[in-house]
Amino acid sequence: MANIELRKKYLKFVLILAVVYGGLFFAHYYGSRYAREALTVELKKLFGDSVAIDALQVSVFPLQGSINGLSIKDEKGNQIIKLKSAKAYLRILPLIFKKITIQKLYIDTLSLDAGSEQIDTLMGKFKKDKKSSSTIEIVSLDIKKTSIKFSDRGRYYTVSTADIKGQLTAHEMWAKLSDIYFDSNALKHDPANKPRINSITFKAISTPSALPKGDAYQISILSIMADGAEIRAKGDIKGSKIELYKKANIKIDYLKRVLGLKESGAGDIKLSGVLGYDGTEPNMDVSAEGTIPVETLLELIGEKEPIFGETVFKAKISGTLKTLKATGQALMTKGGFYGVEVDTLSCGILYEDYKLKFHDGKAKLYNGKATRAEVVLNMPKVTHFTLDVDVEDIDSRPVFKLIEWDPGVSAGKVKGNIKSAGQLFSPDAAFKYVRLKDDKIKSPSALNIVERIDEITGSVSVRGDNVTIHEAAIKTPLSEGKITGTLNTKTDALNLRGIVTTKDAADLLRPYSEDLRGAGTYEGDIKGTGKNPMITGTVDLSNGSLFGIGFSHSKSAVRYVKERLTIEDGAAELNTGTCTYGGTAVMKDAKHIFDLNNPAISISINAKDVAIKALANKHPAAMQADGLINTSFKITGTPQRLRFDGNLDIPALTAFKANIGRLTSFLYEADMIQLENLTVAKGGSTVSADMAISKKGRQWHDIKAFTYNVKSRGCAINIKDTPAAGYDVDGPLACTFSGEGSFNSPSLAFSATSKDLKAKGFNIGAATVSGAMRKEAIELSGSMFDGKVATRGRLSLSKAMPWSADIAMKKGNYEFLATGFMKEIPPEVKLYAEGKAALSGTRDSIAGTMSMPLFNLSAGEFTFSNTAPVGLSIADRAITFNSFSLKSGQAKFAITGGMVIGRSYNLKLEGSPKLKFFQGFLCILHRPRISA
Repeated sequence: MANIELRKKYLKFVLILAVVYGGLFFAHYYGSRYAREALTVELKKLFGDSVAIDALQVSVFPLQGSINGLSIKDEKGNQIIKLKSAKAYLRILPLIFKKITIQKLYIDTLSLDAGSEQIDTLMGKFKKDKKSSSTIEIVSLDIKKTSIKFSDRGRYYTVSTADIKGQLTAHEMWAKLSDIYFDSNALKHDPANKPRINSITFKAISTPSALPKGDAYQISILSIMADGAEIRAKGDIKGSKIELYKKANIKIDYLKRVLGLKESGAGDIKLSGVLGYDGTEPNMDVSAEGTIPVETLLELIGEKEPIFGETVFKAKISGTLKTLKATGQALMTKGGFYGVEVDTLSCGILYEDYKLKFHDGKAKLYNGKATRAEVVLNMPKVTHFTLDVDVEDIDSRPVFKLIEWDPGVSAGKVKGNIKSAGQLFSPDAAFKYVRLKDDKIKSPSALNIVERIDEITGSVSVRGDNVTIHEAAIKTPLSEGKITGTLNTKTDALNLRGIVTTKDAADLLRPYSEDLRGAGTYEGDIKGTGKNPMITGTVDLSNGSLFGIGFSHSKSAVRYVKERLTIEDGAAELNTGTCTYGGTAVMKDAKHIFDLNNPAISISINAKDVAIKALANKHPAAMQADGLINTSFKITGTPQRLRFDGNLDIPALTAFKANIGRLTSFLYEADMIQLENLTVAKGGSTVSADMAISKKGRQWHDIKAFTYNVKSRGCAINIKDTPAAGYDVDGPLACTFSGEGSFNSPSLAFSATSKDLKAKGFNIGAATVSGAMRKEAIELSGSMFDGKVATRGRLSLSKAMPWSADIAMKKGNYEFLATGFMKEIPPEVKLYAEGKAALSGTRDSIAGTMSMPLFNLSAGEFTFSNTAPVGLSIADRAITFNSFSLKSGQAKFAITGGMVIGRSYNLKLEGSPKLKFFQGFLCILHRPRISA
């Protein structure tokens, strides 16, 4: 009985257990099936038939669900959401209160790829369903591999994370994202690598009591960490209003990687303060400091303004985007703005009303300083800016480069002002340049006219590619000039007008030449290009000289480019006479403008009625000559080897107070004057020779600079064309000569012969003479009277021209000597003599003695012979006879006394001649030639 009772109880327990488990199985099977069908229906209601699920499972005990292969597409069939798998564990009890509490939600590989329209449509469906949906809380969230791609108006934004953990409840929400990558074509610059954030941590606690209506949260943690950036914040969210207290430290390198910036430079930015959002727009009240390259900042805001440099700053930023204001101080090093490079620049910073202003700037630049600098930029897009800088004692070369005008002057210092206003850098500059003159600068003797400029004062304007020089006043110690006009920096075209006034034209040609002197002006145009300008105009000089030849006025047209100088229509009024000239000088290897080194010259010169005496007055040692020169010649070659080729016409040349005649043709080359077939002509006389004159490095017109070599080509002289004509001497001479030396120490050898020489109308027969000129004297030797008289003498070329001569008379007939005493010589008179004489004097005097051992005079039937040597002395025109006697047979007489030639005689005759002889002798004396 007991066993039966026990067996009944056991069966009852089994039946109850079977019913319970059967109910559970029934509930699990049909409940899970119902839940799966219900969830599928809800998803299709939300997303339509575009929802596709590979597998969906729901279990009641325990309550959980899992999805594999979820895909949601839009109406056009484009996939929006794709889920690899997800599993959720739900709490059962909260379902009674229509509240969904997910104990744990695990998602593996979730991706979203949608445009703004698709998102709007999707969100619209969520809003419609929100009224009937239950509140959802997630106690634990774990998402692996999330990828979100959003596009809007042609721009896409991509965010991916390796892991998201978080919680979402009514009282608290927090999330931590790890290994976040971001990419977008909305970035102004394409980053080399996708930007990465190590982690983002967010935690907020609900504070519903803070607001009568709506949601409110206290943000206890907001942290963004990356390799190069650290941002921390906390604050409150009250409905649509947000207020965060933040601190941030961001490295510039990281910022550049995130935003794909390319400009070089490093630094960091530190921010602290309040960021807020009042429901309509964000606002801030932040302190900022750090170091940032200006290039990076400009690249960040999408500007390409010519500003660069590393800048240390401190600033205060406040306001909304529309009322944003920033003030601070900055120090820029090794930077610059709008072409102005600086070593250091300190300034104030002000941003207000969309204008960024750098003010009260003080700078060190170009070894000088800026005493005031101000730059104002219109923001956010720089469509207008202003620049205003005052500078002192800065280096000149970078300043001229800045205003895009390089006149080629020497290194110097500049002070002035640079201003610019507009969308582009268009500076107006007023400046004063002063050349440096210390020992390190190249010697002024080696500088050309541009490099020798001491001072330039002026103003310029730059408008686009055009630079306008309003007026530049230029000064050297000897010259002043003014330049106005324009140049184009794109085409390098010049259009300038220049005026130069100089006290000495040599100032314009140094260091290459000193040959042109005189005061005057240049006025003309400077065109062409900056690299190869063309200078044209007129040069007008007065009271100057060329190669030492003086002129009272000269005027010519010039055209000059770097490689060629052309002179046209040149005309000069010399001290006497006129001159026209023109030609070219080509500088083949010129390195810069006014590089006149080693020119190839080709100049034609024509001069008329130029007085030699006026030329000689410039150089009195050169010659003692007079006459008018007419010449036409051409100068070709280089300064080291010039060639002067032409002719000289001197109709009436005189030298050393003697009339010489005509001079024609010459050649000057390689420091040598070649006078080929040099001809001096006068009357019936012609002397031609080949002559070379060499220069020894001094000025070519300096007589001390020359040596010469001369050789006669032809020589036919008539005595009447020489100074000897005044002594009633006539007849032709054939001569030769040659020599070499210097004009200070001349040397010349010569010889001359005559077959028909006459004195006082009496034929004295053949004569020869030879000699040599050494230094300042001429040594002579020769013969005359058909060789009966031999001479040897010396003539000094000093001012008085002293001379001496020794004469030897061979025994012979010298009847022609009687012509010195008598007007007529009877045919029967013969004079046989032998003797010698020693004479000396100057160009205006003569003195000496003569001795004749033999003196035999015959007249008809009478013959007189000396009984002792005849002696006489000469003092200018006075001749004194020593007492001597003549004998003819038994008759003899003595003669004493003297005479002054051409004036008087005083002779005394003593003796006892026969009456007939005496009468004959008196007949001879009756015809004395007192005019001799």
